[in-house]
Order: sequence, then structure tokens, then C-alpha cells
Amino acid sequence: MSKPINNLKLFNDLCAVEETLIERGWCKGKVKDVDGRVCLMGAAAQLCGVASGYDIEEKKDYRRYHNIVNAIATAIYKGPARIFHNVDTIASFNDNPNTTIEDVRGKLREAREALL
Repeated sequence: MSKPINNLKLFNDLCAVEETLIERGWCKGKVKDVDGRVCLMGAAAQLCGVASGYDIEEKKDYRRYHNIVNAIATAIYKGPARIFHNVDTIASFNDNPNTTIEDVRGKLREAREALL
């Protein structure tokens, strides 16, 4: 029997962030590059409508964005006690020269698994 998901909305949002990275492509160093690829933060921002340059008709949802960012940052550093600046944490991880798209997708998977 499978475990219940503690926060189904957040679980689905983390799936949507990963889907955005797959569909648009992944980049480093910018939220969104000239080819339309997005970084990990850019994918979350696009989903929630909180970054400029996205054609999103629905209302900006900062609380949703905050929840996604917290979940991802917690997966990166294995616990909120070590997180001081979540956006910087995620950007540093995403932009690290050694980070690959597989690493990024792995952290999204870990964030989802933490909800089980």
C-alpha cells in the first residue's frame, strides 16, 4: 500500500516545476535565457507567475512560490535548519559548474519524496 501524500498541491507543483524544465529546457546563470530555457528558480517563478517576462493571466501566487522554494531548498541542504536564504541556496546549486539537469531533477524528486 502506498503512503498518503502530505501536501498534494505542493507535490503536484514540484512535478510541474520539473515538467517546465523538461519542456522549456534548463539553463544556468539566468532566470530565463534568450532561448526561453529556465533555471530551477525560473521554472518555479513561471509556474506561480511571480517573475516578469512570463505571459501568465492568472494572479501572482507568492505563497505558492514560497512553498515550492522552501521544499526545493530543504531537499538541497537536507533540512530547513541549514537554510538562511532559500533563493540564494537554489541559485547557487543550479548555477554550480558541477550541477547537471539530472542533479536538479534529483533534488525535485527528493523534495517530492519528503512529502510521502
